[in-house]
Amino acid sequence: MSYSFRMNNITDLKYKSTIDHLGIENVQLENYSALNIDGMWPQGVNHLYINGKSTRSIEVEYDNNSFSIRIFSSSSPDDYILACKLAKVIASRYGTDIQPEDGESVSHMGFPNKYDSQWCTQHSHQMIDMILSMARSSPSEVKFPTPKGEYVIGTKLLEQLDKSENIHQEFIERIKTFNYIDKTDTFVPSLMVLHNSAKTKEVKVTTLGESVTSLLTTKADLVGLMSFNEQKAIVKTDDLIGLLNDDITWISETHFYIEGLSGSAWKTLFVKASKYHLNDIFCAGSEISSDNLEEAIEQEPQITSFKEEFTDEQWQKLILAPYLVLLMVYQSDEKIEPKKLEAISEIIVKVRNPLLVEIARDCDATPVEIIDQIMQLDENIAFILHETGSLIDHKLPEIYAASFKTELYMIAQKAMDSSQGLLNPSEVKIKEEQKVLQMLSYLLNIEV
Repeated sequence: MSYSFRMNNITDLKYKSTIDHLGIENVQLENYSALNIDGMWPQGVNHLYINGKSTRSIEVEYDNNSFSIRIFSSSSPDDYILACKLAKVIASRYGTDIQPEDGESVSHMGFPNKYDSQWCTQHSHQMIDMILSMARSSPSEVKFPTPKGEYVIGTKLLEQLDKSENIHQEFIERIKTFNYIDKTDTFVPSLMVLHNSAKTKEVKVTTLGESVTSLLTTKADLVGLMSFNEQKAIVKTDDLIGLLNDDITWISETHFYIEGLSGSAWKTLFVKASKYHLNDIFCAGSEISSDNLEEAIEQEPQITSFKEEFTDEQWQKLILAPYLVLLMVYQSDEKIEPKKLEAISEIIVKVRNPLLVEIARDCDATPVEIIDQIMQLDENIAFILHETGSLIDHKLPEIYAASFKTELYMIAQKAMDSSQGLLNPSEVKIKEEQKVLQMLSYLLNIEV
């Protein structure tokens, strides 16, 4: 289900000047990092969206003669407006007509009168009605891609949408929340894949903290409830959903939003959840289908450049990660001695994780400069590490994310065990070292 426009005789189309004339902020191609935005519009099929607003990308195809624009179902009125403005800007520049898929050609001058904001809203809502109707009658879930991932419609989402006063706007807002959760104050906890010692079973675990507004996923087999008093309960995700019931907002069929629970509300949930607590977490797991874990890893999508998966700001945070870990170990805000800086450099240079290797190669700053940068940050080290762990889980396949975070944990252990060492037994006792490692495993959400 889609709607399209086509224009002919479009030659030597420039990208940046075309986008600038739209009058819409934050418009970008999904693969914008690989594009020279000062150059020509890229040939072939690409996807354009408004970062922070789009529910779906519009598809654009350019072959240096014709230019096509396709709008998909579940697109918001903003996405329709983007498509129509793009068609108008290009057609006006070349003095050509615009051919809609279901009617006669329209001149670039008459196009805005027919395809105005009212048409955009009406068509958007009609297409939403169609896909929701299809989802209601479908025996299986309905899925479609968005700029940030695969969106799923199912019975739980539909049940809540059908109760809303404005189903179109509610549906659009939920897709936007799914796409741009990183722009809100909502916490997205890590999703860890744990394996038993025999590597025959795996279980996916996430967390829910007291007073923490969170977005959880049904991909998790288990949820660990974590109270301020350090009490914990590990329950099946389905059991937690049953306990929370009306307190859950389904952002999609695979992601649900929980407003931070505190006080008596949290205590009530925790008492009920404790009855479902699992001592053996792997009883909720699944058998590993591959002959061994290495084969499972090889089946993951191969990433040739990790940097392209992140924004510049996110990449700069990742550069800090190994140094943040070592500063946690060192536990000092004072200036670090040269010998300790040498030890830091040696530990980081020896890492084998591909993401950390790429970070090290891409970083021109010295350890002294990086540590000085960390010391000038407003947030504390623990908060930044926790944020980094969540970022990695959100951006990378599960095994890549787990490998990166485990390597950070190993860096801390190597720092403690090093004969040169950042620590000295007379400075930090074994119990204090263990506390650091426990805190690190919590911040990165890894099981050790």
